Amino acid sequence: MVVMPCSSRSILAWCFLWAVFAALMQTCGSFKYVYIPCDSSRPMEEWCLEPKRDNLIGCMTDHLQQWFGKAGELSPAAMKQFREHVRMNIKEKGLGPEAEAAVDGGQFDQTIGCTETVEIVTLLPPMAENGYVTVSMYIDDRGIARQLPRNERATNLMHTVSNRAGPILGDAFLGRAYDNEDDDFERLDLRVGDVSSN
Repeated sequence: MVVMPCSSRSILAWCFLWAVFAALMQTCGSFKYVYIPCDSSRPMEEWCLEPKRDNLIGCMTDHLQQWFGKAGELSPAAMKQFREHVRMNIKEKGLGPEAEAAVDGGQFDQTIGCTETVEIVTLLPPMAENGYVTVSMYIDDRGIARQLPRNERATNLMHTVSNRAGPILGDAFLGRAYDNEDDDFERLDLRVGDVSSN
């Protein structure tokens, strides 16, 4: 067996190719999703995301936390309003006095102050009659506290396909996935043409 001497250039090339291969193995291909700006004069847009294999389910919320975080921290008045909103949701869902007490603690303000949350609104649930395809809307969970304006297009879409009350505030994003609630979950493309006739 003859061993060929390896140059540092060929070793670097091999390392580069291995790194590219490893990166490709971590991702699972890109998918398209729809951005619905709050400003109705701006058109809806198709955006693309390439998630890592180990974060296929949470990739949208992780990505959009950065987007919604651009609005900055809540002022003390906005934090108070947000706390009241959370307290109201706790009562509506019957989560009990322990959950209400947690809202009044300093830990709540500290946690909310350093984390961004994304609310997910299911527009099409993953059921057999839908072929286990689901469509979700992703919105800023702090829209009320930030006093964001009403997103007319997103609100109208939500009211057309679901019975959820209330307006959508601020920018909204739509994503589609296959989810048979076993271990099969796959992100699917969603295009502007799928949600708009204009």
